[in-house]
Amino acid sequence: MISLVVMSLRGFCFNKITNEDGRTTMVYWGAMLDELNMYREWLEARSPRPV
Repeated sequence: MISLVVMSLRGFCFNKITNEDGRTTMVYWGAMLDELNMYREWLEARSPRPV
């Protein structure tokens, strides 16, 4: 899962440099945030719950 986030960050940075279309950049941001949320949920599921 961490590798997916890193790949998203790389893809976003590459897109930002090569493409000045703001709408495309927002799509990359949305995909990256979705993956970060998935990673956060995975971490929460693995961590012990405080009582």
